[in-house]
Parts: sequence; structure tokens; C-alpha cells
Amino acid sequence: MAQSARWEKFESKLDSISRSVCIIEKEHGAKLDALFDAYQVTNDHLDRLDGDVSVLKDDVRDIKRSLGVLQSIASDSDGDSGKVS
Repeated sequence: MAQSARWEKFESKLDSISRSVCIIEKEHGAKLDALFDAYQVTNDHLDRLDGDVSVLKDDVRDIKRSLGVLQSIASDSDGDSGKVS
């Protein structure tokens, strides 16, 4: 009888542990899903920002190029003002 009682106690503890593990897996699974979703949203946002930064870099490069041309024209016209034709 004692061995049977110990076996039932063991099975009861095993069932309790199994239920606890199932609850933990379910809760942590939901949390991991939420974390993964947040990661995906953040990653998508960073991809979009990378594209925006690339466009801005191109715009700055074009503006610098235009500024260089304008400065060159301005310096050429300043040099011509002192010349006699």
C-alpha cells in the first residue's frame, strides 16, 4: 500500500508539474510572439528610415554640387569685373 500511495503522490506531482509547464509555455509563447511582432515593426521602420536617409544623402550631394557650380560662377564673374575689354 505504501508504494501505491507513493506512486499516486508521484503521479499527482508529475501532473502538477506538467500543468505548470504547459501554462509557462503558453504564457512565454505569447510573450515571445509579442516580442517578435515588435521586432518586425521596428525592423520595418528602420528599413523605411534607411530609405529616407538615402534619399536625403542624395539630396545633400546634389545641393553641394549645385552650390559648387554657383560658387564657381560667382568667382568667375568676380574675376571678370576687374578686366578691361
